[in-house]
Amino acid sequence: GFLGAARAEVYAELGRRARAAIEDGAGAIVDATCHRELLRRRLEAELGDAPAPVNLWCRAPAAVLRGRAEVRLGDPFRASDATPEVAELQLRAAEPFGAASMVFEVPSDGPAEDAAGLTNINRM
Repeated sequence: GFLGAARAEVYAELGRRARAAIEDGAGAIVDATCHRELLRRRLEAELGDAPAPVNLWCRAPAAVLRGRAEVRLGDPFRASDATPEVAELQLRAAEPFGAASMVFEVPSDGPAEDAAGLTNINRM
């Protein structure tokens, strides 16, 4: 449907912007859920000859994710549009990364400062 096509185009644009930053000599961090294989492929297809992406999969229990989404509902300055319902849908729709992808799992069930230190990541 339209929503799926629009979402795929957003991921393609993220890939184009990442490629442009890399071609300009900078690095690129794409902050997106990337929970569906099709979306990851659209993003990666736009990277061209850029080095293969390194994926950080921030993982937390469903209850933690729902709780965070509920707290964000009260924040008028929130950047995320993920309501508890959206978070639940994303969890159910999440597809594993393929064996060819470079993926590191980042436990994200604690304070943001813990994940930001990247001291406890596991290669998947």
